[in-house]
Amino acid sequence: MNVTEIVTEGLLVNEFLDDFEKAVRQIGLDIDENWYGLMEGSFKEMKERHLELYLWFKKRLFEGLPWSGAKTIIQRQIGFYSSEMTHEIKNALPSYIQRPDETFQRYYIRFSLYVVACKSLYLYLDHTLIHHFLTNQNTNMYNFLKECLKKQYQVKKDTKTLPLPLSVYNHLKSKHPQEHLVAIALAKVPSSWSEFGQTIISKLPLQHDDINHNNTTTLHNNNNNSPPKRIRSVTFT
Repeated sequence: MNVTEIVTEGLLVNEFLDDFEKAVRQIGLDIDENWYGLMEGSFKEMKERHLELYLWFKKRLFEGLPWSGAKTIIQRQIGFYSSEMTHEIKNALPSYIQRPDETFQRYYIRFSLYVVACKSLYLYLDHTLIHHFLTNQNTNMYNFLKECLKKQYQVKKDTKTLPLPLSVYNHLKSKHPQEHLVAIALAKVPSSWSEFGQTIISKLPLQHDDINHNNTTTLHNNNNNSPPKRIRSVTFT
């Protein structure tokens, strides 16, 4: 699998586990005592199509194992929490650039999924990810975003809500600033990737609905509405 597939499937595994845990708690069962029997039913459903996954479940997981331990094993084996997968995701950052035939919206969506994976694995600071996204576009959106961030900088400066000391942003005041230093400073204006994303969504003319809709549905539509190749949605039988 390439890194995009690793990220997408890893996020779907996380979603599967979160939905499973929520469903068990909603019906009032102790998850440590009941996860095995309930999850075994889900894995049995895919036995014919994914026998190797069912056999893996029976071999690696067992009744009596605490849910936290089972969850960790699943995330490392079929998610992206193994050292090998984590290494691949971390090293993939330089390759996340906007493709020549890729719209800004699609690049934003694709990179946003990568950001979620990085934050789950504690790989990069938000400002590092914002800077990378900001400076790896092949469209004129960079100048548009730069102006948006400069306006946000001024507002935060006036209200004293900048996330870092004012000295960090001094390059913005220079009459002849070096562009790469301006980009580094601007990337540090939002307090997080989430805030940066909201800035994009709210400022993009006519196109923010497409970004907002697709960013929440990409995971589900990535494989023809099928959860990851290696795991199915939670069902209790």
